[in-house]
Amino acid sequence: MRNKLSIFILLLITFLFQTGLSAQKIEKNGYSVEITKMPEWATRLEISQSKKIKPRNIKDGVRYEVINKLINHQSNQKHYFQQTAYTPIKQNGLSVVSEISLEFNPDYQELQLHYINVIREGEVIDKLNADDINLIRREEGLENQIYDGVITLSMQLRGIQINDVVDYAFSVIGQNPIYEDKIFGRLDFGWAVPVEKIRVGVFLPNKKIELKIQESNLIAKRNKTKYGYFYEVLNDSAEYLESETDVPAWYNPYPWLQYSEFTSWADVAKWADGLFNTTTKMSSELQSIVANIESNFIGEEARILEAARIVQEEVRYFGIEIGLNSHKPHPPNIVFERKYGDCKDKTVLLNSILRAMGIKASPALVSTRDREYLDVYLPTPNAFDHVISKIYLAGKAYWIDGTQLFQAGNIDEYDTSWFRRSLTVEADTNSLEKVEFKKITTSIEVKEQFKVINLQGDAHLAVTSIYRHGNADYARSQIAERSFETLTEGYLDFYSRLFSNAQTLSEASFTDDKQNNIITIVENYFIEDFLEDNSEGSISYNIYASQINDYSQLPNKLKRDMPLSLSFPVNIKQRVELSFFEDIEIIGPNSIDVKNPYFTFSSGGEQVENGVTYDFNFRTHKDHVAVGSMKNYIKDLKKVNDAINMSYYYKTQDFEKVKNLQNEILQDLLND
Repeated sequence: MRNKLSIFILLLITFLFQTGLSAQKIEKNGYSVEITKMPEWATRLEISQSKKIKPRNIKDGVRYEVINKLINHQSNQKHYFQQTAYTPIKQNGLSVVSEISLEFNPDYQELQLHYINVIREGEVIDKLNADDINLIRREEGLENQIYDGVITLSMQLRGIQINDVVDYAFSVIGQNPIYEDKIFGRLDFGWAVPVEKIRVGVFLPNKKIELKIQESNLIAKRNKTKYGYFYEVLNDSAEYLESETDVPAWYNPYPWLQYSEFTSWADVAKWADGLFNTTTKMSSELQSIVANIESNFIGEEARILEAARIVQEEVRYFGIEIGLNSHKPHPPNIVFERKYGDCKDKTVLLNSILRAMGIKASPALVSTRDREYLDVYLPTPNAFDHVISKIYLAGKAYWIDGTQLFQAGNIDEYDTSWFRRSLTVEADTNSLEKVEFKKITTSIEVKEQFKVINLQGDAHLAVTSIYRHGNADYARSQIAERSFETLTEGYLDFYSRLFSNAQTLSEASFTDDKQNNIITIVENYFIEDFLEDNSEGSISYNIYASQINDYSQLPNKLKRDMPLSLSFPVNIKQRVELSFFEDIEIIGPNSIDVKNPYFTFSSGGEQVENGVTYDFNFRTHKDHVAVGSMKNYIKDLKKVNDAINMSYYYKTQDFEKVKNLQNEILQDLLND
């Protein structure tokens, strides 16, 4: 009888929320949210607690019962509805389910709460208390220098107990007007935690809109309703998929449903052109900048680089992305006057300066995350999260990022190839374009010179590090952001970990050849007891190719179902030179060469007068390892790790004689 009564109560509450409740407006801190009934087109997913709870269906102490996401594009108004239900099974799950946090942008969105219920042993308890609601402007993006005006609703649920089912629903109504009522979107229906039942659905008007499902064998069921055509994907036997560590940024193993009214990337470029097309007359201050560049820099390349330097270095990165300015740049005059702007602001400013000098430049939309994965998407504006400049010089295209700092060298040095794809905002654009990898040899060359200076095995160490091209840009940024003094302390700390008795002989120094984009850093150390006596009567020392070690670590998970991300491009040459006060014979390994599609490595030693030289070379060829190649990749990587950290031995008759003689003399002095 109790079960029947519980079912009746659930049905009654659902009926009340869908039919009869009047709206209640709650205002906090100058913002508002409504408590109102569910939209009539939205339906709840029933929660089934009859299944036996399996341990694998619990993560972080929570069993996720329902994820129900619906979107209605009726009457040119985007209405997003979501129902979520979960159960804390263990103590640590209580903190997960006891706080509800929702976000909306009040400039063009309205947040509605429909219900927050707790189901405890069949009894339904209403937890939607207006006094518990807080509306906060947290501006989490400020850490990344972005101010977007998003408001967070935060609500702490009182008295939640283990095995309570927390079931709530809300809506976010409205779409950024920058999209001009265009219909597009994406709904994910795969999670990294187990979910008993997942549904995604979208109501679309009777017009040409393309749909696509990715990473799933499920199909979208289509039904004609009075609210439009309803496309639904229901997954009531969802297998959760936990992403592995160190996967490429663009890799997305989770299934999703995408829909778009944009028929081609040309349509997206046409939409974007309306945002970036500015006819504002250039201010006198900017005109003066243009005139100064033209007077002092000869040739288009020199002028492009100076304009890029001004935008990158004299206009700091900070974005006020409220309302239309989430996508529409501010006028270049305002950006230059403020001396700050985000990526789109800097791009428009750079392009305006270049165009004033007769140099063709256009905005290029890119994705910092999805990169070449954009090839999978239907054409859509929300595929992009960054803007750079596409510049034409002598009939060739170059891409420059106005937000980058500390770049130097010629225009070929300004590499943006990691974006992989771009959409140029031009009238004749009809597809995504590959951002080609520059054939510049970005590299790190490190020479470590150990000189043994006495019979106790003490040594001087001179380290010369040469950073070229992209690596020079990075080194320059580190020196600027952390101070050279802080870096040199870090260098000493590094060698102190390798040699416990390392001391600085002189302050580190660096030179910056910006014309050729080369940074050289020189360090000097004294190492006590560099050589070690062994029980076998030989002397040993350690060789460690530290620069290569950073890129040759084994992944946390060796047996993988997902690709492994690699640093690319990497080109490292490390030489270790040792010199002694006598001619010696080294006992050490043979040369090693490792070659595969992902990296090449070589190492070897050479006997020289009074010493030995070891060379290590490592270069990556791709940005990720395919799953099917993982076994061979790991096998080769282990060879590298074995080769870059070795102990070497030597023993010569003359050295022993001299050492024994010195010990005898020392003992005689002590006896006297």
